Amino acid sequence: MKKFICALIACAVTISFIACSSDNTSDTTDGTSKPEGTKVQQTVVVTDEEGNTTVIEVTEPIEDGDETSPSQNETDTETEENDTASADTEDKSDVTTYPIEKNPIDDLDGIELVNAAYNKMNTLSSYEYTTNTKMRYMNENAEYTVKTVLKDGGDDIQYASEMFYDGEASEGIYHKDGYTYQTIDGELFKGKMTKAEFKEYLFEIGMSANEYISAFKKLETEKTENGAVVTLSEFDVNAADAFPNAESFSIEKAEGTVVIDKAGHIVSEHIYISFMIGRNPIAEIEVDTDVKNVNSVENVTFPSLDGYRETESLAGLYRLTTASEAYDIKMLQGMNFELSQDIKVTGPEKAHDIVEAECEYSYQESLLSTKILMDMHASGSYNGEAQEMSVVSDGKNVTMIYNGTENKTKYDEDLVWTLLSEMLEYTLGYASCIVEFKEEKTEDGYLYTYTSDEDYGYYFVEKAVSCLEAEIDHDEISAVTFKIIECTSQLDKYGELAFFTNKAEFTFKMENGAVYNVEYNVSVTVNS
Repeated sequence: MKKFICALIACAVTISFIACSSDNTSDTTDGTSKPEGTKVQQTVVVTDEEGNTTVIEVTEPIEDGDETSPSQNETDTETEENDTASADTEDKSDVTTYPIEKNPIDDLDGIELVNAAYNKMNTLSSYEYTTNTKMRYMNENAEYTVKTVLKDGGDDIQYASEMFYDGEASEGIYHKDGYTYQTIDGELFKGKMTKAEFKEYLFEIGMSANEYISAFKKLETEKTENGAVVTLSEFDVNAADAFPNAESFSIEKAEGTVVIDKAGHIVSEHIYISFMIGRNPIAEIEVDTDVKNVNSVENVTFPSLDGYRETESLAGLYRLTTASEAYDIKMLQGMNFELSQDIKVTGPEKAHDIVEAECEYSYQESLLSTKILMDMHASGSYNGEAQEMSVVSDGKNVTMIYNGTENKTKYDEDLVWTLLSEMLEYTLGYASCIVEFKEEKTEDGYLYTYTSDEDYGYYFVEKAVSCLEAEIDHDEISAVTFKIIECTSQLDKYGELAFFTNKAEFTFKMENGAVYNVEYNVSVTVNS
């Protein structure tokens, strides 16, 4: 059941509402994007202080956060001049440009209206929102609140978002004076980011809730004198990326509402989902979001930002650590992978273990149990002697063929997992272990090269010792000296781990004086 609660937590994170996007493009009226600086014909809706609306055409792109508001005494000519004037003009009356010709409240319904309201949040100069999440899994309950404040200061953004458990802030992400501050893998990091880079980063880590809301198949819109209320129902769990193991459970109840004011701003959201396995209620999640102080935030309050360690690529550390954590979760769901391993140990006892393997496995889950379905084939050599093994688990029996000899036993999950974990290399570069770090953007995603500290390296010692035929007690190892620990990780265009390698050279010394030298090389390709 562990993987189910992981999916539930992922769902809660996905629902967290962050309305920021990249500065790299501007939306046109037909929904396409053009690079900034390109002259396009746009329709701008402006409203005066008495609520009268004027629609005008302009040929200059409107920047995020740019707003114009003509006074009652201005002529039509002055209005047009102001609308095409400097992007520094700021309107305090909540009137914003909109990337569609028609008023969204009057002319849009359902998901189109919700998406338009999200897009409009990107034009705001400031806002606050609070998201409260309640989760129940079996007899366990959890509740936390995320409070976020954003103020666009023109050249830069002030931003503070903190998560609170039991009324106390546990961790947060902040941006001020050209630096972003964030807790990654329990460590405090900071990195330089421009305004555009930070807005793009927010969009990347935020996963705004409209992607989640789109999993509701039925959206009914009620127009009111204050704006509109969109009611959500008929949830399609297979359409929500937050639930990667959707086949193991069903939705008992799913409902929600999105409230939008007459200016087209998100005011509040409510989402409730309960889950069942078979006929048994298993979990529920409830999320409430409130947005306030639109375009009227005066100050952003920050905690002490001392003690943050600077890194050249904060976004890269986040991407890699997030992908590594997702990989750990995927291990508990099943995957296809290919392994290449070469571990050489010299000393009083010698071992040279070479393995090439392919494996496909998944979990078959019921209310009270799980079964691992696995098909694994491995070949290689040990101290020069050819080795070949295949293991097939169908949930009822485990059939293992080792060097031509077949052994068939009744299914035992501990046995299958032991065989699988022995084969599957899963140690990755988490931020708290990384010493030197480099990120490279590729056509397929991102490539990371990094070195790790010795705490991370002790895993390699354990793997090397397991290669020896002689039993060695880890407590008898008196010292370990690492020459190198080098790692690479490739993320695909979806941010998922596709390939990684670990290379290490080190020496460990026993209490009896025996010394062992190790050359360790492992690579893993994740195929799904």
